Amino acid sequence: MPNKNENIGRKLKSRLYLRNGVIRSSAENKRVSPERIIPEKKMKSFYATIQAILLLIMVFILFIPAYSGSSDAHYPDILTRMKERFEKIETYQCFFQVFTAKGKKTKTVTARYYFKQPKMVRMEILEGSQKGAILLYKPHSVRLKPGKGLLSIFHFKLEPENDSLVDLRGYGIHETDWGYYIDQHLQRLEITSSQFAGEENIEGRKTLVFELLSQYPERSNDVAKELLWIDKEELIPLKYVHYDTSGMLILSAQFKDIKINVEFEDSFFERFKKDEGDKKDEIEQ
Repeated sequence: MPNKNENIGRKLKSRLYLRNGVIRSSAENKRVSPERIIPEKKMKSFYATIQAILLLIMVFILFIPAYSGSSDAHYPDILTRMKERFEKIETYQCFFQVFTAKGKKTKTVTARYYFKQPKMVRMEILEGSQKGAILLYKPHSVRLKPGKGLLSIFHFKLEPENDSLVDLRGYGIHETDWGYYIDQHLQRLEITSSQFAGEENIEGRKTLVFELLSQYPERSNDVAKELLWIDKEELIPLKYVHYDTSGMLILSAQFKDIKINVEFEDSFFERFKKDEGDKKDEIEQ
């Protein structure tokens, strides 16, 4: 009669094992019923599926964050498309809000802004130190009608770089349109690194947000970092914010209530009023 130890040994030997895709009994060393067989092809297919899933997980972990977090390959392309889009815009109007700072000085201006190709600008100052003033720009000259005081009865013809016409960062009316902004950024591509920061809604418009870093701030008007919001559909700049090397906010600008391809006569950019007569009171400086 077999003892207890012999029975335990038989039980252990009778455990099933897998060989060549077939479950066998170690005790009987024979095939088991077909229901208990695991085909080799199914095992290989199972392992291949697991490998494919693991590969997809690795792609998601490694590739997707790198793509969404860095847009260096796409930012230049977007700028080029913005340039192409701007060239198809004949006119636009908007409210233009700009803040500039230099040292302890700050300056804020809100204006009704009008633009017509090839490069005519009309600005009507609503808020700021020159409230009520109207500026008319055509290439190489600016006409100014002061908004208050005794000088408001006169019209002045000035150079675009005149100190009375530029903000604290040195930008004049001829450097406020979208075309100028886009051209400047295209020229600085070689010294700019970009990072895609996501999407946001501004004034009901979907925007692409970029963080731009200048490798040489001294070559980009002391701008070390810029945040830029681009209208996703229209491919126009809606907002941009500049910081210097110390992290100080030195400029922020935003365009609101934008209307594109509104019909304007050239005279709208040449006269302060429709019934304006001869320029006999105009003073050149």
